[in-house]
Amino acid sequence: MKYLSLSPNLMVKNVQETVDFYENILGFKMTNSVPDGKGGLQWAAVSFENVEIMFQETENYQTEFPPIKNKTMGGTFGLFIGIEGVVELYEKIKNQVKIEAEIHKTFYGSTEFTIQDPNGYFLGFAEFSE
Repeated sequence: MKYLSLSPNLMVKNVQETVDFYENILGFKMTNSVPDGKGGLQWAAVSFENVEIMFQETENYQTEFPPIKNKTMGGTFGLFIGIEGVVELYEKIKNQVKIEAEIHKTFYGSTEFTIQDPNGYFLGFAEFSE
């Protein structure tokens, strides 16, 4: 057995607004999508190099996975993204996003910061020193 990839599928309020945030603020590109039949998106995937994240509209997600019908999104789930150029990304986006943890050096050797996306999910960005 061999694991090949990990692509989290996040429940979101509005897929298009979420895609716009990831594209315009973080530099991701939409790679696939499913229209909702009402002029919007029901599902979409964005990627940046080796990182892929999928977004699915709340009602559609809850229909597909009934056990989450009464669950809320965000707040208890975070993505930790390893990048090169963490300081540059921080400087670029710090006035456009909600910063949850300011940029700092950690005891385990990384420089990192954490933001919150429009749906309440935490995104940690980290660069490890050599």
